[in-house]
Amino acid sequence: MQIEFQFYWENARTTMNRVMKLKPSGGCRTFLAAFVATLASVAQLFAANAVITWDNPADIVYGTALSSTQLNASFTHSDTGAQLQGTTIYSPSVGTYLDAGNGQALTVTFTPNDAGLAQNTLTVFVNVAQAPLTATAASGTPQYGVAVKNLRNQLIAPGNANVTYSGFVNNGVITDDESEITVLPVLEVSADENTNAGSSKPVTFATSPVADNYNITTVNGTLTVTKKPLVFSLSDKTKVYGEDPIPNDLDVQNDGAFGEAGFGRGNGWENAEENQVKVNQVHAVTVENGVGSYDITVNLDQVLAGVLDNYDVQINNGSYNVVKRDVTINADDILGGRQITYGADLPEFAPTYIIDEIAAPWDLAVATPGNPLVAVEGLFTTPETLNLPAADSDASAAPYDITTSGAVVFGGNFNLIRNKQTLIVNKATLDVKAADRNKITGAELPSLAVVFPDSANQLKHGDTVEAIFDPYPPALKYTTAAYGGALSADLSDGPSLLQGTYDNAIIFDGVPVTTNYNIVTTNGKLVVTLQPAQVVWNPTSTTLTYGDKLEADKHLNATTSTTYVDGAGTLQNLTGTVVYTTPDVNGNPVAINVNDTPSAGTYAVTATFTPTPGQFVEFADGTFTRNITVGKAPLKVTATTRLEYLALLHSMVMPLLMMVFFLGMMPTILARSPQSLIQQVQVVMWLNIPSFLLLVFQQITASIMCLENWPLLRRIPQWFGHPKLVIQPRPSLTEQH
Repeated sequence: MQIEFQFYWENARTTMNRVMKLKPSGGCRTFLAAFVATLASVAQLFAANAVITWDNPADIVYGTALSSTQLNASFTHSDTGAQLQGTTIYSPSVGTYLDAGNGQALTVTFTPNDAGLAQNTLTVFVNVAQAPLTATAASGTPQYGVAVKNLRNQLIAPGNANVTYSGFVNNGVITDDESEITVLPVLEVSADENTNAGSSKPVTFATSPVADNYNITTVNGTLTVTKKPLVFSLSDKTKVYGEDPIPNDLDVQNDGAFGEAGFGRGNGWENAEENQVKVNQVHAVTVENGVGSYDITVNLDQVLAGVLDNYDVQINNGSYNVVKRDVTINADDILGGRQITYGADLPEFAPTYIIDEIAAPWDLAVATPGNPLVAVEGLFTTPETLNLPAADSDASAAPYDITTSGAVVFGGNFNLIRNKQTLIVNKATLDVKAADRNKITGAELPSLAVVFPDSANQLKHGDTVEAIFDPYPPALKYTTAAYGGALSADLSDGPSLLQGTYDNAIIFDGVPVTTNYNIVTTNGKLVVTLQPAQVVWNPTSTTLTYGDKLEADKHLNATTSTTYVDGAGTLQNLTGTVVYTTPDVNGNPVAINVNDTPSAGTYAVTATFTPTPGQFVEFADGTFTRNITVGKAPLKVTATTRLEYLALLHSMVMPLLMMVFFLGMMPTILARSPQSLIQQVQVVMWLNIPSFLLLVFQQITASIMCLENWPLLRRIPQWFGHPKLVIQPRPSLTEQH
């Protein structure tokens, strides 16, 4: 068996590197163990260590924390002198605050990182000085009198209450205060209540304060006596202009006439010195003083000279205030307001003023009541002005204010109280009427309009109806309430209204309103008259010959062209009947019918269309008049043999018959005087007598041709009452009739 050992020895002087190889036998193991232990002891004997270098720090002051400045040891190798790295522990540690005291131990323990070097410890010492601390005695400035005594007693009481310290350590860790003081201070001062104002006395330390960690320096205080305020406070007084003031109060006792409670004779006296001074309360106000503020003050008379030197005399003056006297101006001398109607003249207003004598007597020679609209000596230097609304002011529910203004009072000594009056302008009346309307049946409802029956008298201030209404004209509408049957909403059935007068059919659509007028509305009426049916008559001929018949299609064919729209909106033809008439000699209508054969002449024929009752729209009868002319029929007379015999009879008998006839009728003829000369003498008789008799009369006519110039003869047919008998000149027998 062979064991190999390798040893390293290093230091500053030599380096040993030896290898030992041992090959012990089986019986020498115990010896080998012992040998190894011996080698270890030898190595320890010659090993290196850590060297600590650290001097005693410089002195510090209480309140300084330990830092690297004090804890600054260095560590080196004992053989090589090289700086060592390791673990360092200071006691006390960095940041520690030490109380004041000398030779306080600081210890460091260093453990090298090199395991071959041993741990080492070193102690040094530091001195901690007391911190400076200033103790300042309290100072005071007591006012003259008992305050000096009180302050002295306060100052000499043992303790810190009257000492101020400056310099206690307060760094966030140490927070020292007066509790550090182990010996409390005691002050002393020489002053009392009789020490005059202006004196100064030192405040000294009879016993100085002591603290372990502080070196205390004391600073004396000072007691200086000041003047004491001596306050006189006077109350304010007030009087009305023209009133007597309160008299001055001399050598007042207690508070006097003008002093405030506790201050009238002065507040702040010491040592009963108020008895050495006379107090007078005075002002300069008289009854004549105008409005303004006047001082009320104090005069002091010293009985003992110098007694006021210890006082700061303060006089709070009062004010004697002379205030304005009220003067009330009423815009009118009546109670309540006035009223007029729009358009009427403004009423007369009578302003008055009254000087107030209730608050205080008034002795000036100024008349009251009076007229403020004129200047008044001693009262109004400039009179009032009456303020009225415009003459054409609108009517309004809110009254107009009647005011006065502008007056300037004498010396500013009066307060004007103005009482306004009111004027209410009521609306005037304006009549507005819905105009009556007329229409005929079958026509649409007519448009509407308003009328102003008395606008010439009712409109005021140049107003016009166009200007006062908005909108103009006031809206109207037809109301269904006035009709027996309901009208449609769109009034489309207006044409169907029956004949009649519909009162209140036209009403106002809303109540017309104007600023200045009360509108009195009157509804309108609708008068519906029958529309005459339109007659159309176009005969194919209006000329006939005697003996022709009147025909329906040719002559009497009148009809109507009138149409209407029924309730269903359908256009309908008006139906009815037509009759024809012509007037007789007295103007009375005579019916003419189809198949009539009128006599020769011209006839004014009227066709009258009468609508059938019950149709949707009512219509009146319609007429149309035309002239129809009936010409004479031709008549041919031819002489025959039979007539020759009659001629013989005519020549013999007829003269005799005619003589008898005219003699019998002579009285009647003479009683009826003819009006004109009949130029034609021919007897035409429309009698159904035999033709032969006609020929006889023809012969008679021929026989009396000699009498054709006798006027009376031509009236014979009329005397007999035969209208169709005409006497004409005799024609020849071959003339056509």
